[in-house]
Amino acid sequence: MKTSLDTLHEIYDKVEGLLIHYNNLPERDIRRVYFEILRTQIAVCERSLRINMDYANKNKKDFEALLTTEKQREDYVHHFLQNTAEAIFDTALFQTELLFRVLYSKLTGQHVGQEKNLHKVIAVLCEDTENNWKKEESRLLLLIQSVRNTIHTGGIYFHDPNGTTLTYKAVEYKFEYGKGPAFIKEGFSFFLISELVDIIHMIFQTQKIINLGSWEHPNFAALGK
Repeated sequence: MKTSLDTLHEIYDKVEGLLIHYNNLPERDIRRVYFEILRTQIAVCERSLRINMDYANKNKKDFEALLTTEKQREDYVHHFLQNTAEAIFDTALFQTELLFRVLYSKLTGQHVGQEKNLHKVIAVLCEDTENNWKKEESRLLLLIQSVRNTIHTGGIYFHDPNGTTLTYKAVEYKFEYGKGPAFIKEGFSFFLISELVDIIHMIFQTQKIINLGSWEHPNFAALGK
């Protein structure tokens, strides 16, 4: 049975493979730095998970002395895995939003924060039709955006009183007003991240993005480097 550690390894290997692909780009290029930031976050979380697992297995008595009941130990594992997934998902989410705003600004000549409608940004980058989405990559990004909206409200969906149902790869994801999405279970964030990485790579390979040439990740200017 695949473990969370196995899944983290798979995502890490995927991102590492993409970094090899983009290794010819300048060190500060946003495409290369995007995957470097994501790889670092995954690596830190993978090491932390491994350290915790090794400690629990090799120091069972000490571990059980810290968490004295089975319920406490189960809760600890559950919350640790949840926090691990959230740390990686948050990094992927906000780095992707920054990336998309930079790409859109380069394509349209606007400043980075000018366009507030992310649906319009997604439509341009995925070459799709806003509110009449045809491409799976657009559908995934809309699903991720809806999950993102729940993060700001404690995991509860409040965006539309009527709720909404989104479809990705023939699977329906239902958001009910005032409730946490039932489909968000252990491992789902890892699934979204893995799918997202593939789509980002696909966007980077489109001719209009290639035609932009190399541009620096804004982190460097923000830090005065």
